Amino acid sequence: MLIEIGFVGINLVIGLLLDILDLAAESMVNRFELKLTVADPGWPVGATIGWGTPIVPFVVFGAIILNVILLLLKLTKTVNIDIFNYWHFMLTGGVVHTVTNSITISVIASLLPFYIATD
Repeated sequence: MLIEIGFVGINLVIGLLLDILDLAAESMVNRFELKLTVADPGWPVGATIGWGTPIVPFVVFGAIILNVILLLLKLTKTVNIDIFNYWHFMLTGGVVHTVTNSITISVIASLLPFYIATD
C-alpha cells in the first residue's frame, strides 16, 4: 500500500513537472520548427499504472505463493522477493483486466510472465 501511495506521489510530481515545462517545450518546438510526435515518460508511468490496478493484492500474494511452490518442487532456485519490480507483471495484468474485466484472467496473465522470469 505504501508503494502505491509513493507511485501516486511520483505521478503527481511528473504531472506538475510536465505542466510547468509545457510552455518551454512548446516554445522550443515552435522556434526550431520541430515535428515531434512521441513522448517517452519512462518507467514511472508504467509502474504507476501497474500498481494502480485492482489486481495488485492478488498478484503480489500469488507471485509469492507461486515462488514458494516452485522452490518446494525444485523447479527454480530463485527467490523473487523484489516486490518493487512486480509492476512489470501487474502492468500486463492491468492491460488484460482492461480488456476482459476479469480479475482471474488478469491475475493468470500476470503470473505467467512471473513464472517464466523466475524459471
